[in-house]
Amino acid sequence: MMSLRWGICGTGKIAHDFTAALNSLQFDVAFVGASSKEKAAEFAKLHNVLAHGTYVDLAESDSVDVVYIGTVHSAHKKHCLMMLNKNKAVLCEKPCTLNANDTKEVIAAARSNGVFFAEAMWTRYTPIVIEARKRLQRGDIGKIVMVQSDFGFRADTSNGGRLFDRALGDAYDTAVFRPRVSTAQAQHHCRLDRPLVWRKKRKISQTVYNHDSWLQ
Repeated sequence: MMSLRWGICGTGKIAHDFTAALNSLQFDVAFVGASSKEKAAEFAKLHNVLAHGTYVDLAESDSVDVVYIGTVHSAHKKHCLMMLNKNKAVLCEKPCTLNANDTKEVIAAARSNGVFFAEAMWTRYTPIVIEARKRLQRGDIGKIVMVQSDFGFRADTSNGGRLFDRALGDAYDTAVFRPRVSTAQAQHHCRLDRPLVWRKKRKISQTVYNHDSWLQ
């Protein structure tokens, strides 16, 4: 069986991390596409990727089966459609788009082209989340009426603190973890009999980024 040939769309930090992980597992990273050929060449040299070019070059490449999209959030829809419409399977970094209508459009493109599409929400697949899902399915703790989640970390502010800029980070980056995981657990496995309401408190200091959230 022929192994999947990966393409990388974007050359930011998350794309570096994902490519390093693929290489560590000996997956075939065949092509990297970037906003400029110079950025793609630099990335390719660092990660030993033979082919590189622009985003369009990546979409047109015959040497790629699946594309990981790690560009800025506002470009996710554009790059997803670009790859899907060239019959490339897509794994897109979270959030896959900025709103529900754009996500529906991306899913429709995947279906019409008969190719795989998924959002790279890694927390759905961690062992503790999988175990929690099993216990909820078994009814181990009874009916769920509220889910509370906390997420916090010491943010790196050395490059201007991207996560502290609401236009770049915040809800489009770290804030998606709690609603995505909590609603998936509660709605699909606990069958709440009333609409879900998501509330959150947000606390930010100069170096600490924190979310306390709950679902009722």
